[in-house]
Amino acid sequence: MSSTISKNCFEAFQTDDFYTILGITAEEKEDLTDAILKKAYHRKSMEWHPDKRREEGAVAKFQVVADAYRILLDPRMKAIYDAEGLVDDDNFVSSNDEVVNGQEEVQIFNNDQEEVPLYFIIEAPGYEIRQRISGTTTIFVFDFNDPTKFYHFYCHGRNVYSCTKCQKKKHICNASLGERSNGEQYIKMKNDHVCEPIEYYDDETVTITNFEEYKSENGQELFIFDDDDRSNFYKYYYLKPQKCYVCAQCQKNGGKMTQAIIIPKTGELVAEAFHLCLPQPYIPKIKEPNFLIRETKSGNPQITVFADKSKKSCYKFKWHKKSGYVCCNKKCSITGRILKPAKGKKFFQLYKQHKCNPVPYKSS
Repeated sequence: MSSTISKNCFEAFQTDDFYTILGITAEEKEDLTDAILKKAYHRKSMEWHPDKRREEGAVAKFQVVADAYRILLDPRMKAIYDAEGLVDDDNFVSSNDEVVNGQEEVQIFNNDQEEVPLYFIIEAPGYEIRQRISGTTTIFVFDFNDPTKFYHFYCHGRNVYSCTKCQKKKHICNASLGERSNGEQYIKMKNDHVCEPIEYYDDETVTITNFEEYKSENGQELFIFDDDDRSNFYKYYYLKPQKCYVCAQCQKNGGKMTQAIIIPKTGELVAEAFHLCLPQPYIPKIKEPNFLIRETKSGNPQITVFADKSKKSCYKFKWHKKSGYVCCNKKCSITGRILKPAKGKKFFQLYKQHKCNPVPYKSS
């Protein structure tokens, strides 16, 4: 029996070898894991996505890549393909015909009386489950129209996942992980996103030596420097529930909180490599006696930072419970904190440059 899948492969790539089409090496083929397969698929799907490749044949190549991934991901279909090749297309139909990606589970009606899906059932490879370095689980649900993009869901309860970017917009879009009687998993996702999907990224982790850890008034902070001269850095703060550090700027951008942990036995720092933000310019530590701490009449601490060695002018900072110390000039409002390393003296740390001018210093 002729195979339509094989014909499509030859027309698109001049071969029906799925491993070659996906760029999987002979060594990777010998010990093929789901992680290797997924990385290969997303690399090739991004390469041949019709929105990125306008030339003729891109759509066909994109579909063949999806077919190759779908078949190799299924243990039954992979075993048939490895043994017999693409002989009979009937061998490569999913054994589970209950749902397909994007199938509507429940329907409601909008004001125009049009049917609108309330939930979607997502089958593999339409989603990806990842274990974070903190031990928490996140789910990537790929966009139906563009598998190079996804919605990021974090776990905030027993089998309850929420879209990170939707939450930033003060909206809750939930998903849950289900399992069928045959052991196959699926995602049930509510169809009410108010955010846009983000670009796919690999789950690479790196060991970092160029970092500093401090204690602050509100907890712990971590600086990861992006270069040897320490001119740029990522600022992290510690999350007690997850027992890890998270990138502060990535958290503000939404979609992902890049994590880092310090291994207690070795003191090494392991961090996720991908960021949704760019490193910010590092401002050198302000050490004593270049700053003073005083109490105001209300009993709150106030920081005075001298603008130069003459100590004739200064910047003043008032205490704020959430932000630390905030510049007293309302037009500036930059923040700083008193930080202390495990060994050494405390210092004052600014995170951005002043937008205001210093004021005359008065000792009284």
